[in-house]
Amino acid sequence: RDSEKFLQLFSISAILKGKNKHAMAFPFTDGINCLDISEHPTKKDIDKILEVVNDENRIYNIYLNGYYHTKKYYSEEYVANYVLKIINEKYA
Repeated sequence: RDSEKFLQLFSISAILKGKNKHAMAFPFTDGINCLDISEHPTKKDIDKILEVVNDENRIYNIYLNGYYHTKKYYSEEYVANYVLKIINEKYA
């Protein structure tokens, strides 16, 4: 249950995710609901992380936005309904 893991992670902290090319129906947005860093973090990535974690309002807002984004778009029920809608549109 990946959606539960996401929600559990966001219930304790903001998410730090590696940049990737995975297609997501509702992607996360760097600096809004997550911190996106390179696979091999650069000095720029580390400076960005330090800047955010040293600003308690900013890190808290990223945390809240990520939590609500995950709760809305990555719940088991939402994903199931989203997939069924696509299947029905394609094959109905």
